[in-house]
Order: sequence, then C-alpha cells, then structure tokens
Amino acid sequence: MPHSLLPYTRKINITSDRGHTNVNRWSDIRARLSTFISSILGRISRYTVALTLVFVAIFLARLLNIIEWAGPPSEDLGGDLVVLHAYIQQNPVFPWFRNANPPIYHFFVVLPLTTVLPTMFAMKIVDSLVPSVIIFPFYFLCKLIIRDRSASLIGSYLFAFSEAFNVMLGWGGTLNLFALFFAIPTLCYTIRMARRWNATDGILAAVFLSLTIGTHQLTGLYTTFAVILVLGASYLPRVGLAPTTKGYAKSIGLTVVLSLPYAPTYLSLLAATVNLFTPRSSPIQTLSPPAFSYQSIANVFGPLASTFESAVILTLPSVLGLVCLTRERDKMSLMIVGCSALAALILVPLLNPTIYVRAAYFLPIPIFLLVASFHRQLLRITAKSNIKWKGSAILLAALVIGGLTLTSFSQMQSSQVYNMSITDQTLQALNWISSNTGPNDTIYTNFNGLGAWIAGYSQRPELSPRPLGTVVTQPDYDRTIAANAIKVGNYVLYGGQLTVGDLFPVGYANPAVYVNDYSGSSGLLFLDDYYQNVTYNSTTQRLTNASRTFGGLQNNTLTYAYSWTFGSVQRSVTVESARTLDIRYEVDIPNSMSLSFTSRIERFGGVNIQYTPEDANVSNIEATLQDQSVVDLSISVSSQNGSASPIVFDQNDSVTGSPTIVVEASAQSSHLGFDIIITFQNVTFNLPIQPMSTSNLFSTYNVRYLLLDKSQQPELERFQENTALGQVFSNSRAVILSVP
Repeated sequence: MPHSLLPYTRKINITSDRGHTNVNRWSDIRARLSTFISSILGRISRYTVALTLVFVAIFLARLLNIIEWAGPPSEDLGGDLVVLHAYIQQNPVFPWFRNANPPIYHFFVVLPLTTVLPTMFAMKIVDSLVPSVIIFPFYFLCKLIIRDRSASLIGSYLFAFSEAFNVMLGWGGTLNLFALFFAIPTLCYTIRMARRWNATDGILAAVFLSLTIGTHQLTGLYTTFAVILVLGASYLPRVGLAPTTKGYAKSIGLTVVLSLPYAPTYLSLLAATVNLFTPRSSPIQTLSPPAFSYQSIANVFGPLASTFESAVILTLPSVLGLVCLTRERDKMSLMIVGCSALAALILVPLLNPTIYVRAAYFLPIPIFLLVASFHRQLLRITAKSNIKWKGSAILLAALVIGGLTLTSFSQMQSSQVYNMSITDQTLQALNWISSNTGPNDTIYTNFNGLGAWIAGYSQRPELSPRPLGTVVTQPDYDRTIAANAIKVGNYVLYGGQLTVGDLFPVGYANPAVYVNDYSGSSGLLFLDDYYQNVTYNSTTQRLTNASRTFGGLQNNTLTYAYSWTFGSVQRSVTVESARTLDIRYEVDIPNSMSLSFTSRIERFGGVNIQYTPEDANVSNIEATLQDQSVVDLSISVSSQNGSASPIVFDQNDSVTGSPTIVVEASAQSSHLGFDIIITFQNVTFNLPIQPMSTSNLFSTYNVRYLLLDKSQQPELERFQENTALGQVFSNSRAVILSVP
C-alpha cells in the first residue's frame, strides 16, 4: 500500500470506530428505555386500565353536560378566581380574599388551567375534572379495606359519580372535592400505619394530611377528626391493630410542621370570622337559636339522595354491605367505616345552621365503602353459586349500578341548571363591564350568583345581596349588609334580626318589615302607598298621587312628606325600642272639616297569617314565614285626635286582592294624627339601629353601575324610575344603569 494512502486509511478506520460506539450507545439507551417501559406496562393491570377508562367517561359526561353553556355553574367558581387574583395580583379586587382559603387548590388547579386556557373554558374543565379524579384515591382506599379489585372498581365509580358530588359540582364545590383527593390517601396511610407501624406510611399520612389542610379548611377539619378517631380506635384490643404512640406522635408532629405554611390563612380566618362555626355572640340573632338535635343529624343525609327511589337504591346496598362486614367479623373495616362516618357527624353541631348540611358531603366515603362490600359479596356469589343465584346476583348488581347511575346523571343535569348563573346574556354584560368600567368602579347586582363572577371574571369590586350565614369574614360581611340594604329599600333602618326598608318615593312597600337570619332575609309585612288613602270632603286621594319628598333621619326616625295643592301628609317610621316599630301619619287638609285616612297592611307572598283580635284597637298575629319560622306580633292603633275604627282583617280584601289588615282613623277637623304600632314578641331589633340610604351606600362603596335582572321587575322599575340613573347597556336578560 502506498505511503500516501495511509492517513486516509487511518481516517476511515477511526470514523468507523466512532460510528460503532454511537450505535452501541443508542442501542443501550433503547434497551434500557424498552426495559423501563416494559416494567411500567408490567405493573399496569386490567383494573388500572378499567379505572382510567371509567375516570375518562365520568369526566367527559360532566364536561359535555356544561360545555354548551356560556360558563360553568355557580358563583363559587368565580370566587375561586377572586382568591387566586388576591394571591398573584399587586392590586386585587378584594385583597382580604388572599386568606379566604388555603392556597394549594388555587395554585395547582386554577392557576395552570386559567393560564393556558380561556377563563370560562378553564373553569368548566375545573368543574368537570376535580370531582372525577377522586376516583383514583378512593379505589386504593377501597382495595385496602375491601380487598377485592372488582368490587373496589365498582365502589369507586359509584363514589366518584355519586349524587352528592354532582350536587357539589353544581354549586361549585370543586375546592372541597379537590381536598378529598388528599383526604382519602390520608386515611389510607393512617390505616396502614395503624395496622403495622412503618415510617414511610407515617410520613405519607402526615404529608397528605398537611396537603388537605392546605387545600380546604372544612375538609381539613373532617380529615383531622377521622385520623384522630382511627388512631384512637387502634388502641381498642378487639380491633386487632398495632398502635404505636411514639410513631403516631412523630407523624402528628410532622403534620404540624408541614402545615405551618398555611398558618396565616387559618389565623386570618379566626381573627376576622363571623360565621366560621356556630357563633356564640353573632351580629345576627336567629328566630330559634341553633342547637344540636337528632333532626339536624337526619337532615344531613338529605343531599345524598334527591328522591325516595334513589334513597332506597343507596340505602339497600349500604345496609347489606354493613351486614356482610358484621357477619365476617371484619373489625378493622367496621372501625374505618364507623370512624369516617362519625367524623362527618361531629361537624354538624360545629357548623352554623346555613351550612351544617355540608357535613353530608363527607358521608359518601363510608357509604360507598359499604356499597363496595356489598358488591364483593355479590361477586362471590357469581363465582361459586349455581346459575340461579348467579343470575340473581348479576341482576341485583345491575339494578344498583344502573339505578345509582341514572339518579346521579339526573342530579348532575338538574343541579347544573339550578345553579347556573352565567348565560350568553349575562356573559355579554360581564364583558361590557370588563371593557367599559374602571378598575375601582363597584358594580351592584341583583342577579343571584353573579357577584363573584363580576369580581373574578370582570375583575371589578361588587356588591350583591346574599344570606349572611354564608359570609365568612368581616369585610365581606359589611359589604353584604350594605347590598342587602340596597335591595330592600332606598331608605333602611337595619336592626340585625329585623330590618325596616322603604322604597320611597316609589309607591311599593313603604315601609316594609323584614326578618333576617343566617339563611337570608324574609319579607314579613308592608304598607303599600298605592292603598294608603286620604279622604276629605267626600274626595279620596292615594298617596301615590302626591308629590313626595324625603324628610330626613333623626333619632332612629325616617320622615317622608306627601303633598298636594290642597294639603299634605307626613309619615314617620320610628324604631322606638328593641321590640316596637311606630308608623305615624300626620294629615293636614286646611279647607277640610271632616277627613279620614285608610291604611292597609299586607303580608309578603308565602307568609301565612293567623289573626286574633284582642280588642277593637289591638290585634295579635302569628305569621309563618316561607321557611316555616314563626313570628309573633301585635298591631295596635292610637289616635292623637279624632278616633280610630276597629282594626279589620280581610282574608281576601277587595282592594288589594290578598289578606289585608285595614286600619282607619278619622277626625272632624283639618288635622288628623294617628299611630300604627307593631310590637314584636319573639324577634327584636338590635340596638343601636343602623340607618342607611341607597344614595349614601352608593357613595361609600363607589357604586358606579347597577347590573340588574330584567326578570325582577319591581326592583328594575324602582331603579328605572330614578331619572338620575342612565341606561348604558341592555339585552334580553340584563340591563346596566350608570350612577352619577
């Protein structure tokens, strides 16, 4: 070989060696990757595949149920956005929402999805996905306790698609459900730790409990109760577990350490709470003070089944599953079911009357463990018995699974519709607000459930009426009282348990009395200016035909003036004491020698009145409100000059067309003065009274726009009669008025 060719030959050989090396490396990587994939696939059983497919089916069923809507249901989802913005924005709409909930859900669910997807679509995904993923941890809890994969698969499917959870996703309870994603593994590792102490199980139990605490405070409280009960029950000799006080102490200590990052949230809630638990001294007093009762326990089971049929279908396998565990003397499983159920029931006396039924949403854990136990027994029958018993077992399982599926699907659809606050029309209004208002402009709305979307989606401050029992912190509580006052009148005397609202100068409900409790405000009685008549010299005039002027506020008294060319009427409304409301009329008709005034007192729709006259000028009334609360009161009339006719109650008054109390006073002079005195027996005004006016509240909270529901016609007309308010937006459902 010529010398000149040697370098070239060497070069070819070197390149060939390097190529060989690269090929070997890639072959080695492919082999390792193949081995890794094979090991993973080897661990995937047909149950894993089935569980994943069931999860996908549940998720798609829920998503397809809401995908056609303009947005997801419930203002709770809008509230999730408010909390997230309070964490991540420098100038959030409501800064105090930063500690309204622990942060994990908002950072690990809401933030990623709203970052990569349009907001409304992202929240639809949240509302469909979060309740569906809890199928995975519950399957492993079932498998740990029931020790049957097929039965666990059935039980976890029915659990994840249960009626209770479909109701929850309807009202936006995804935060609560995401916390269950951590709460259930907490129970798993607590059980493993109690069976036989293992440091890894103790650490994982602490990690998952801290994650639950960092996601949702009520679920964190439930899970803590459940863990304490399980660990305590492990010391019972008959259960047959192996408790270790030292190990438990280590796990609890680690939980405390891992939960420290969430301490600011809980300290803030404890400092600013008004309704976190049943208040011992609350700004509102209820008709019947909240108390623990067996009826309260019974009511908790209501959200688990919407119909008698679904209750039977759910109860039957649960009871039979309990019988199976009892006959098998499965002490540990019975202990777990009992502890998880008892932890939910412990919450009932701790929560205020508005939300205590939320304890029901933890009961599916023990209930569907029992359902899984029932199906394990059916599967055993199909495996060993004759064809007759096999057919009966298969039929029974199909009836239970099919029945619960149908009722859950029906509940999913109805709860979505019932709680839906976002429509195409309201979304148009929200988009208008986002584009045409300033960041500090407050929006008042009377749309049910739209307030949080104004704050979370349009990112504007809002005022919206709501039940006080659902409000947690003091700043939100104050704004809610203001919104509730705007709703009931242009002028308001707010007294906690009782409110007097006056729509003057509009001719409806002047004045009106409302009873407040944790669940909301209920109209009781009102006087309507359309039916307050003054008669002089055989001529009758309604108060609505007069020119009207607000007289002002002094010493818990609101005064109003009605005037004609021939005379005037002055009306004053005074809270005289904690139990007494005085409505006084002063009539002056200078050219009259004989005049009378007729006043009609009506009850709000849904209020039932039992009327008992005491004497000519005093009547006792028992009023039953829509929530079946009873208010006892008396109405009396006194005349400063002239005389008062006996009080008359007409069940079907010819003038008003409804049950009406008629009061009439007369005088043979040009002046008439008389008082209608309402004395309450079992409800009171909280003194001192808070006087409010809509115009002052608009100024205090910088309300610049009103987003009004066209279907609420009386309130719409009330604001549209105010010529100072200008219409800036309108569609078939909503109207927006600007406040000067």
